[in-house]
Amino acid sequence: MDNDGNFNYVKTNSIYQGYDSYDNKSKRYNNNNLNLTQSAYRTSISATNNNPMMDLNEFYSVKHNVPLRPKIDQIKYRINSEILKFHKIFNELKNQDEEGVRKLILSLKENNIQYTSLVCSELNKIRKTSKIIWISKVVLDLLEKDIKGISNFKDLVEIFPASLSVIKSIRTMLFSHLNESEHDLRNITDLLIDVLINASQVGGYLINFKLANNKALLILDDAKFEAEDKIKSEFLPIPDPKL
Repeated sequence: MDNDGNFNYVKTNSIYQGYDSYDNKSKRYNNNNLNLTQSAYRTSISATNNNPMMDLNEFYSVKHNVPLRPKIDQIKYRINSEILKFHKIFNELKNQDEEGVRKLILSLKENNIQYTSLVCSELNKIRKTSKIIWISKVVLDLLEKDIKGISNFKDLVEIFPASLSVIKSIRTMLFSHLNESEHDLRNITDLLIDVLINASQVGGYLINFKLANNKALLILDDAKFEAEDKIKSEFLPIPDPKL
């Protein structure tokens, strides 16, 4: 129970309703990464519109100088790393919770009211944090699966906006009590924005952020339900201090 203070629970607000930094990042990536002249850009849009189901292999196109496949592989690698980390943290919290339940049972037998209150508070924090961690893992599991299924530009611009939105939401949930993961997820967000800007420009597709936000909300709702069920099924029942 000594480490549970490192996992203070932060309750999330609603999903982001737009991306405030999108335009600024777009300008930066345009200047630093694309390096396309206006004529080359018009040529790229025209060519891609004639073949909207362009395969991801064409992300290596020398003509456009936009190698998106390596960046997508990097996103998958980083997401997988976070999934493994969240799973490990969840198991550590579960062990802390079991120890806390044993302490609570002992304090109830000894009728130690003050210590019982302290242990109950610690257990409450651990379980709330565990729920956030499992929500984050479930969300990333789904995103990893979706990204693995990408086969063309159209898939990419449909999947990445929702991925970006939902990752921003879990970043908010994790903020201030799991700094390492918040930082790592911000790096994933930056990669998603980079790829999304390049893909939308070279592929000539419009991004529907409203649809992406709605999809992200559904993903989060499902993940919260699964996390609650996970806690109920795997964590020990907490004795009622009033009994």
